[in-house]
Amino acid sequence: MYKKIEDLREIYRFRSDFIKTIREYFTNAGVIEVDTPIITPYPSHDLNISPFEIDYLGRTYYLATSPEFFLKRILTSKIGDIFEIAHSFRVDPVTSLHNPEFLLLEWYRIGWTYIDLIRDLKGLLNLISSKFSLKREYINKEWEIVPLREVFYRYTHIDLEDLFDYNRRREIAKREGYADEDFSTIFYKLFITYVEDKLGEERPTVIYDYPEVLGGFAKRTDRDQRFTQRIELYLSGIEIANGYTEIIDPKEQKERWEHYRQKGLPYDEDFLYYLSYGMPDAAGIALGIDRLMMFFLDKNDIGEVFPFSFKYFTKGSGGLYEG
Repeated sequence: MYKKIEDLREIYRFRSDFIKTIREYFTNAGVIEVDTPIITPYPSHDLNISPFEIDYLGRTYYLATSPEFFLKRILTSKIGDIFEIAHSFRVDPVTSLHNPEFLLLEWYRIGWTYIDLIRDLKGLLNLISSKFSLKREYINKEWEIVPLREVFYRYTHIDLEDLFDYNRRREIAKREGYADEDFSTIFYKLFITYVEDKLGEERPTVIYDYPEVLGGFAKRTDRDQRFTQRIELYLSGIEIANGYTEIIDPKEQKERWEHYRQKGLPYDEDFLYYLSYGMPDAAGIALGIDRLMMFFLDKNDIGEVFPFSFKYFTKGSGGLYEG
C-alpha cells in the first residue's frame, strides 16, 4: 500500500484538502466549530462499544469513543449549530474498515429532525465530489431513502415484526443456527449477513426508523413508539454516518441509561444535570471521515487513507505501511 515516501506525502495532502473542504461546508452554513475533551470519566454510552481505559493518579478514565455527550452539553448553552472534527477511540478488532483511532465528524442542527440531516449529507458530499472531481455520477443519482423495515425485508424476507415476537424470533434463530435469541443479536447477524453489503451499491442509501433497542439515544417516532428517529448513510456497502433526532427530556434519557445501572456500569449523570437546564430541539449525526475518504478514493483498506493506522505499528516494516 504505502511503499514510498512520495505516497505518504500525497495522501496527507489529500487529507488536508479533504478536511479543509468539510470545514468550508460548515463554515459557509454558519455552523460553529468547537472542540471537546478526549479524556473522559465515563465509558462509552453504548454497551456494544468498548472504550480504551487509562489510569491517571489511581483513577480510571477513558478515551472518548465519540464527542457526542460533550457536544450536547455545549448545545444546552444555546450556542446554536455546532460541529467538531474529533479523534475518537474504540477497542475493536483492526479490520479493513476499522482502526482503533479514527477521525469522526459530528454535528448538530438546532430545530432540525433526523430527516432534515439528509440535506447536510447531500450538500457535504456534493461539495466534496465537485471539489475533487470524484464520484460525480454516483453522488448525483437520486438517493434511496428507505425505512429499515422495508430494506431488511427486501434482503432477508423476514418482517421486523417477527423479531419483536419471542416465539417467532426463536424459530428464526434456530433456522439460521444462532445460539442467541435476543432481538439485537439476531438482527445484527441477519443484517450483516444478508443486508449491509448491498446498501448503497448503485446510489447513496439512507436507512431510517430503527427499533428502540437499536435506536441509541434517538427520540421515538410518533407513529410507532417501538421505533426511533435514527438514520444511517451507506455508500457502496459501507456505513458512513449515523444520526438521530435527539432526546431532550432528562427523564427519558435516564430511562435509556437504565440498562447501564442494571449492569453496574457508570453512566454520565453529569450530562443529566446539563440536560435539566434545557437542551433545544436538535438533530445530530456522526460521520466517519476516514471511511468517507476510502469511498471517494476507491480504497479497500482504511490504512490506505490513514497511513499511520494501527497496522503501521504491527507490521515491523521499518516505517512505511505496506499492507
